[in-house]
Amino acid sequence: MSKYLSVLGMICATIMLTGFFTPWLGMYSAPYEMEGVRVMDYVEVTGWDLSIGRIKVTQMRESQEYLRWEYYRTIELQVESKSYPILCLIGGIIFLIGGISALKLKNKVPFLSLLIGGALSFIGGALGFLENRWIIPRAIVIEKYVIFGYYRSGLLLCTISSIICIFGCLFIWGFSRKNP
Repeated sequence: MSKYLSVLGMICATIMLTGFFTPWLGMYSAPYEMEGVRVMDYVEVTGWDLSIGRIKVTQMRESQEYLRWEYYRTIELQVESKSYPILCLIGGIIFLIGGISALKLKNKVPFLSLLIGGALSFIGGALGFLENRWIIPRAIVIEKYVIFGYYRSGLLLCTISSIICIFGCLFIWGFSRKNP
């Protein structure tokens, strides 16, 4: 059983750490005029960006020559750092430790470490959804500035890997107790 638990821990750790560094949120603005050019802002926010409080806004300008949006410039914004992405990162590290310890240890430590890591990362993912619940495909209007937001795959990867790890660990633990 330790082989299955080790594989479960390694797979969930890989998914979790990939999800932490991929975009969690995506936002873009409606086109607006700036310095005589039509500009549109685009932002992809990863778990890392949220945890350190630094977001990069890419501005795209409309090209009349090529009839498309082109890169214009990048602006870096300092925002309040959030703690819930760190819970996901710590959960992913605990998944990795639990997967490695399942190869050597035959007691309950790997099971407990995977359950604790799964709980931490699920709490982090759930807080990410709750705090950013305004991110549904709808427009938010601030004076003449309109923002559209949506969830990206990173937050889903973190949350889903924690659920897979919790249920997989409970399944393996229950199966190993029936067949010693």
